[in-house]
Amino acid sequence: MKAIDAMLVWTPDRAPFERARSKGKVAVVTIPEPPATRELMCSVGACSLDWTEANDAGRKELMQGYVTEMIHHDNIPEAAVRQEISKIDEYSNFPFSTAKPEPEDE
Repeated sequence: MKAIDAMLVWTPDRAPFERARSKGKVAVVTIPEPPATRELMCSVGACSLDWTEANDAGRKELMQGYVTEMIHHDNIPEAAVRQEISKIDEYSNFPFSTAKPEPEDE
């Protein structure tokens, strides 16, 4: 699947999602979203204006932010994130950092 058509859906594994059956799950889909992934509570990508209006470099930058958020804020397993994002043609070699970001100075 091409990045422009990809939609990333997931349910965080943190408050307030502790009781969600889908917590900790992630999938890469296209629009229309398949029924099997409709229980996943967060979505970005083809459903987002910033994604559809970005060029290839812009989408890659956005995806880096999503990877960081899913792994370090939403507690999605890195292996699951890698597996799903690698389904996108442009990102099949997973060109993203999974390092925890440095805290920002306040």
